[in-house]
Parts: sequence; C-alpha cells; structure tokens
Amino acid sequence: MSTLSLELSFSVVIIMIGASLTSTTATNMDAAYLSVYTALSENANNVDRITTDQGPCGIAVSESDNMLYVSNHKAKSLSVIDGSTSRVISDIEVPGIPCGLAIDPKRNAVYVINEGGHEIYSIDRATHTIVDMFNVDFPYEMVVITDTDTLYVTSDDIDKVYAIDSTTKQTVASFDIPDPCGITANPETNIVYVSSESTGQVHMIDAVTNKLIDSVPVGQGPRGMAFNLETNTLFVANTGSDSVSVIDGASNKVISTIEVDKAPTRIAVNPNTNVAYVISSSQNTLNFLDASTNSVIASVPVQNPYEVAVDSDKNLVYVSNVNSDFVYAIKGFELESSSSLASFTVIMAMVGIAAGAGLLAVLWRRIRRQRTQQGADSAPD
Repeated sequence: MSTLSLELSFSVVIIMIGASLTSTTATNMDAAYLSVYTALSENANNVDRITTDQGPCGIAVSESDNMLYVSNHKAKSLSVIDGSTSRVISDIEVPGIPCGLAIDPKRNAVYVINEGGHEIYSIDRATHTIVDMFNVDFPYEMVVITDTDTLYVTSDDIDKVYAIDSTTKQTVASFDIPDPCGITANPETNIVYVSSESTGQVHMIDAVTNKLIDSVPVGQGPRGMAFNLETNTLFVANTGSDSVSVIDGASNKVISTIEVDKAPTRIAVNPNTNVAYVISSSQNTLNFLDASTNSVIASVPVQNPYEVAVDSDKNLVYVSNVNSDFVYAIKGFELESSSSLASFTVIMAMVGIAAGAGLLAVLWRRIRRQRTQQGADSAPD
C-alpha cells in the first residue's frame, strides 16, 4: 500500500473515532465516571474510617458547628465527633440500646432513642450530659419539627406514631399507622412523612394541625426515607421490592421508581448535588443515585451498613458499620466531574474530527497536484 493510501486510511480512522465519541450520551459519560469512581473507592482513595465505640448505629450531622454524633448500641454510648478532625472528643454513656438520633437546634440538644425500651434521652450538646428524658413506648425513629416545637416518633412494635411537645415532654397527638418505620419531614411545609412497612404506603401528617392528610402507595416494605428540600422530592427505600420511590412533594405522587441493590433499608440525600445515597444491608453496598436522571450512577462496598447520613457542606457520606467500631466517611459523588469528563471528551472528539478533516483536505490537494503533474508529463509536444 502506498504512503498516500496509508495517510488517507489514518485520517478516516481519526474521523470515525471522533464521531463515535461525540455520539456518546451523558449517561455513558456517567457510566465511565462511575467505573473510575468505584475503582478509586475500592482503593480507599475516596473512603475513610472514623473510629467510634463498639456497635455504631444511628448517625446525626450538625453542619452548623461541624459536629457528628454516633450512637453505639453495643457500648451503650454516644460518640461526639469533631467533623474537622474526625476525632471522638467525648463518649457519653447512654442506658439501654441507644440507636436512633435526632438534633434539636432550638434546644441545642441531641435526642437518643433507647430502642426496645420506653425512653428518648435528651443530651445537652454543650455539656455532653443527659439533661432530660421523653417517655415513649417502644420508640424506633424520630424527627424534630422546629416550627411547631414537636418531636414525632414511630413505634413500630405497637403501630403508633406519637407527636410529643418538646417543651412539656407530653404527647399531644397519636396516629394509628401499621408498622410505622421510617420518618422524615419537609421543614418548610411542616409535613411529616411516615413509611408503613406492612402496607407499602407513605402517610403524611400535617404538623400544624396534627392531622393525617394523605397517603401514597409505594413499593413493598418501605423503610428509610429522605427529603430533598431543593427539589421538593421525597425518596423512599422499598426493602421488599429492591427499589427507591421518588415522590413529588407538591402532588404527592410517585414520579419515578429506581431499581437498586437488593433490600435497600435507609437513604440520605445531598440537596446541593441532588445525589441520594441508599444502603443495602444484604448486599453490603452503598448505591449513589443521580436524582436528576433517577438512575444509579455508582456503587461502593461497605460492610454491615446500618445508617447513612450526609454532610452536604463537605459532600461527605457517613455509613455506620454496626458490627464494628467505626463509621465510613465516603466522598460524595460530584456530578460536575462527570459533566466535565463529558465536555472534555466531546471537545477532544471535535478536535479529532477537525484534525481528520484537515488531513483529508491536505491529502486531496496532494492527489490533485499529482494528477495534474501526470497529465502534463503525458501531453504531446
């Protein structure tokens, strides 16, 4: 084959590669970034460990003062962690089986559930001491509504949800909901969301009137939930159907169902990046969900995961390893990185097409000159 033919074939290959790259979709770019991200995570470049007491369970993040709280069910304690150093600065003894956590910013308190008991302990965040207690039958999960000064608590053992006045510690309302499990809220509308694991529904409570106002069917065995205030959407982990339901907060309708790893239990969302994180206890994984496309974009292995929480300011995801003495601190997914990768690839593809086209033009001029010269050599005198 002549040199000219080789150059021509090479230029065509350049153009074909460039065209192939430009046809790559954004989803494929996310997939490309996913594989790189997962590989890095498995090499611990994106994963750290924060040492706690034995049996870390619940997690609560206070972004205002960069503090992290972890309940330890085996050690019967609450670890207070400085988020800037990832070091435990105090271990507070808590009776019973401490697990579920919630922060009350109005009282500068962190609430700790004694799971299987009848108490919720109030711990002063300044003095690191137990200062008060709520009496609740079999508390499981809870959420604080600051506007109404009310604590909402699920009691799945007795099919009850309680509304408790945070000042008087008295129950002001109760709701009959079968197997209430997860609980979260929209702090702007003061709507409380409760998942019913046995009925496959999410119930809505108006925290101002303390009335049940709506319910939405989701997947099988809904448990953990997370609300994204920026997009007004609720994420529900459906343990029995291996999926996450996405509910529009305005219409109270399911707008998407995302397939995830088997038996998802708990979920958290970063409103700044619109990425949700769901743990699968049976698969020992943490799935990353791009809420803008409602798709799984990454998966990171985690051992014995129980709870997941997000520090949106630092874009860190915390996952408790319930059978150990540490909590994972995982770097959150940066969608900007995926977009940058896509943009870079498209630019390089365009450069490739331009280079190939330019080379073709040069080769064509050379061919024309050669043909003109050959014609001149063969012309009669």
